Parts: sequence; C-alpha cells; structure tokens
Amino acid sequence: MKDKAFCAALAVLCLTGVLFACSKEKEPDDLAARTAELYYGYLLSGDVGSFVEGMDGYTQLPDAYKAELRGNAGMYAEQQKKVHGGLMAVTADRCEADSTVGEVIMTFAYGDGTKEQVLVPMVRRHGLWLMR
Repeated sequence: MKDKAFCAALAVLCLTGVLFACSKEKEPDDLAARTAELYYGYLLSGDVGSFVEGMDGYTQLPDAYKAELRGNAGMYAEQQKKVHGGLMAVTADRCEADSTVGEVIMTFAYGDGTKEQVLVPMVRRHGLWLMR
C-alpha cells in the first residue's frame, strides 16, 4: 500500500515537473491551473488516491487519516453519480497566482447536464503546486 502511494506521489511529482520543464515561459497561474485540472482529472477517472495525494501536507499525515481522505473523496464521487449522473469533465477556467499561492476557478460538468463553478485554492511547495 505504501509502495503504491509512493509511486503515485512520484508520478504526480514527475508530471508536474514535466509540465514545469516544458513550460518555463508560462506564468505561475497557468501552471497552477493545469495542475488543479490534473488532480481533478484523477478524481474524474476514479483515482481517488492520486487526487488526495495532491493535497498540501498529505505526505505528513498519519496513514489512518490518509485512508479517511481517500474514503471521503470516493464518497464524494459516488454522491455525484447519484445526484448528478457523475462528474463528467473538469476545466480550469481562470486562475490568479503568484509564485507561491493561487486560486483556480474550475467548472465541473455533470452527467445530467448541470455545471458548477468551484474555487480551488492552491499552494506551491518545493516547486510543486498542491491543493490547499
């Protein structure tokens, strides 16, 4: 279990590094927005483990609390299936960020045709954008 979590965290770190390396000229707000889309894309695909690993402070949490966060994310996804036919798409619409903090406005599109705008606060730690 720990090896799987470590590999997923490493994959997120590598993907964010690739995004950063391939877009050195991009502004911090663009990187924060793309990273938020990446994390919510994990939730969309059912990978709740990778989604919660994108949360600030996740690596320092006790294993029991990490499991609780994964369970909560899974319950949220299941609830959205029952209420709205599931989360079908996530899009980062706009973002305001400096070099360390940002706020991403995202649109969630659901299976029943409804849409919702959500504010996702982000923080940059050791070069990696994380959800607060």
